[in-house]
Amino acid sequence: MCPVMDNVSLWDNIWSRSKDDEGYWSCVRRETAGTRGRKILSYLKKHLGDIRKLKVIEVGAGAGVYSLILAKYGASVALLDYSREALALARNHFDSAGLSADFICADALKPEAGILGEFDAAMSFGTIEHYRYPQRLSMAQAHLALVKKYGVVVISVPNRWFLPHEILKFYLQKRRKWHLGYEGAFTRMELFRLGKKLSLENKEIHGSGLITDILRYLDIIGRTRFLHRFFPAFPKNEIVNGPESHFDDLFGADIFLMGQK
Repeated sequence: MCPVMDNVSLWDNIWSRSKDDEGYWSCVRRETAGTRGRKILSYLKKHLGDIRKLKVIEVGAGAGVYSLILAKYGASVALLDYSREALALARNHFDSAGLSADFICADALKPEAGILGEFDAAMSFGTIEHYRYPQRLSMAQAHLALVKKYGVVVISVPNRWFLPHEILKFYLQKRRKWHLGYEGAFTRMELFRLGKKLSLENKEIHGSGLITDILRYLDIIGRTRFLHRFFPAFPKNEIVNGPESHFDDLFGADIFLMGQK
């Protein structure tokens, strides 16, 4: 049974309309080879060793992009979400890839006792920014409760200083076309303070690939009906990862905190 919560219907509706399989697999390829994916894998290998021996849980997993990536590398993965639709979508993707996972329908703020302290790593990608304080801190603490001693926590959130997203969000909100509920992007300083509140060791904060992120947002704009009024032949190509930049950690679309319990 999934928990009954006000936001469940919102996210069930969002995930039930997520039919872009091509976009999902494109995202898997991009994240596997991208700056964020490489840095997370490097951190896991450095502090936890062989990926194939790890138990990993993705919190607010949605379609489970990173769960699938880690499963392909041989990790044992679990996806935690309170949306049945999200987990059903993720299960379909795992089945298509011939991979297995545990799918846990539950509220991360009220997890079952049986999964506490059971994992080597707990991760989330685009989850805790949908909560305001004090729940935002509670969601971060939920990651910590899921991992063993010396386990790794990875929390990835949108960067307030990636202006293309913030401008697009503002525009959609003004036109009442923003459907993702509350989303409060983070600064690096807030993410750093969050790491201190969690008392994480070996803390690192990085950003996703800025050049790739800019290309991705150009592609998003290129797919809008507005642009096609003027450029009907605007190309729709898969985004190729650009080179790493000295500005990634400051201005990448996503910033992510990594640390050990």
